[in-house]
Amino acid sequence: MVIWALFDDGQMSYYNALKDFKEVKIYSIGINKKPGVINIDLSIQNPNLIKELEKLPAPDIILASPPCESWSIADNQQKMLTQTKSHYWVLRNKSWYKNHNNTCKPNLKRDFYKRFATTLNGFSTSSATIKIIETFQPKAWVIENPQSSKIWEYLHLFLNWYHINNLTYYNNYDKEYSLKPTIFKSNVELNLKHKRIKTKQMIHIHGYDRRSSIPKELIIDIYQQIKNSLTNQNSIKHKVI
Repeated sequence: MVIWALFDDGQMSYYNALKDFKEVKIYSIGINKKPGVINIDLSIQNPNLIKELEKLPAPDIILASPPCESWSIADNQQKMLTQTKSHYWVLRNKSWYKNHNNTCKPNLKRDFYKRFATTLNGFSTSSATIKIIETFQPKAWVIENPQSSKIWEYLHLFLNWYHINNLTYYNNYDKEYSLKPTIFKSNVELNLKHKRIKTKQMIHIHGYDRRSSIPKELIIDIYQQIKNSLTNQNSIKHKVI
């Protein structure tokens, strides 16, 4: 079972959770240079994106966690991408940021070019994720982001990408995590735990690295459900034949 873990170069959550499964060969892919990571720029701006990925064994499963910073509702009042109206996206221009910085409190000032770079990165990595899935057509794929992330609107309205939204809460799998409502969009229906359990906010008990990771037991649950689904599909096809 070949698994590509896209954008797994930070905490390597997918890799660390599944590396010991004998039937699994998992590739952690991203731009961070660290042991075990295959360095590929997973953005639509990489002209060699597909050629570089073609050097790897074809994936049976793709697990992707595109950067969520561009799509977060945190600091929403100062974000460049402000809202959607029907099929239109509203972007704040340089003049808006200049006026904003002249009138806001010092801690609310934002750099236009940094915001622009973050917004472009969100568009680029999300679009690349869909292009990769469409090109390599894995048997199953999963895209992870917070439930409140604006990436879901972008996928729906701009890329016309729908499929199944599987909701879960991180602390259902590990009490050391916060609630963190998260969507795992997939072409496979996943029966993930989604009971609202009160816990402390993770920002107060852990650093950024911990907060950006995914519970090991959650990843294992997703993998096992996908594996069972694919096994059942193969069994049905075999009976039909």
